[in-house]
Amino acid sequence: MNKPANITDAEWNIMLVLWDKGSATISEITATVKRDRDISTQTIKTLIRRLIDKELVGYAIDPHDARIYHYRPLVRKEEAVEKKSDAFIAQVYQSKVGDLIAHFVEKGDLSEDELVSLQSMLKKKLSGR
Repeated sequence: MNKPANITDAEWNIMLVLWDKGSATISEITATVKRDRDISTQTIKTLIRRLIDKELVGYAIDPHDARIYHYRPLVRKEEAVEKKSDAFIAQVYQSKVGDLIAHFVEKGDLSEDELVSLQSMLKKKLSGR
């Protein structure tokens, strides 16, 4: 599959539900999203339609009730996270990953285990060159 289309922040909330559940109806999506956000059902329907248009979400009609649609993600979460991360790094850090890492090392509240892990990854990266 090609890289996923850009997922907006609002659409991301819908995708998180679908990645978590695998498949969900509009009622299930709405109930889950509304727990954390003040958003109308109509807005959620609009966001789902956009995701379908972007070929990021598919659906199946319930065999027992043609009024119920079961929505499912057509892109893996890992692919979408990679694209979103790449876009963030390009926009905020001008694609300089080292600057991103430096920022989080300097400003982040990293545990000793996280620092050791990061050090190990950097050593492995250096030895692979």
